[in-house]
Amino acid sequence: MLYTNAKLGTATSELNKPGENLQPLFDAILKRFLSPPATRNGPLQILVANLDYSDYLGRLAIARVANGTLKTGKK
Repeated sequence: MLYTNAKLGTATSELNKPGENLQPLFDAILKRFLSPPATRNGPLQILVANLDYSDYLGRLAIARVANGTLKTGKK
C-alpha cells in the first residue's frame, strides 16, 4: 500500500510518515511490472519518440529499440 499526494509530489508506505518524493511509487511500479522480453535476433521494432532535422545530418529520428539490432549503414 502506498499513500501518494500528486499535488505535493510525494509517496510513502507509512501513513503517519510524510513522503519526501515520488521514488517509492517509481520503485513499486518497477518491482510490480516487468518489461516485456526483447529478442536481439527478432525483427527490428523501434518506438520513435522525436523527429528532427539537421542541416548537417539530414533527417533524424530519436527512438528506443524494442526488438532486433541496428547496424551502421543499414536503413
